[in-house]
Amino acid sequence: MTDLQTERTALPQFPFVETLEITQYLFWGLALGLVIYVYLGMMLSMLARKTATRGAGMAWVPVLNMVLMCRIARKPGFYVFLLFVPFVNLMVIVMIWMAIARVRGKSPALALLLLIPPVSILVPWIMASGPAIGSGRAGEYGAPAELSAFCRACGRAECVGDEFCGYTGQRIRPERS
Repeated sequence: MTDLQTERTALPQFPFVETLEITQYLFWGLALGLVIYVYLGMMLSMLARKTATRGAGMAWVPVLNMVLMCRIARKPGFYVFLLFVPFVNLMVIVMIWMAIARVRGKSPALALLLLIPPVSILVPWIMASGPAIGSGRAGEYGAPAELSAFCRACGRAECVGDEFCGYTGQRIRPERS
């Protein structure tokens, strides 16, 4: 066989190093995606618990987690369909997180952090942090602590009405003179 025939019949050889690099990028990309997915699932289920929204388990199912976000934000279900429309989804997701901020008693301007890519991962954590303060229907940013159906210390409904939180031990009601 001549060299010309060998070149035609030989399969292309990819260097082992390039294949290894591609595999490493794929592995680390999938690992990072899994970490972000678990983080967002935890934050959404925590938000659901703190806002007394039913279906916290939906945070772990890919499309149902968008339904849960709309429920937490007290938005209609058709917003989920808008999340699949390119460019419209950017505005809708900011509107949903602004509504979640209102329900949680935080400034709606925090949702604008979603427009800054490295910082946007912190928005769910900021919204989920702090005690549960109510449904967001009674005040501008949230229900006052006196009208809350949740403990201000732990975010659970079990210890509402008690003087001390059963989970953290903090005083819930101030002493009256």
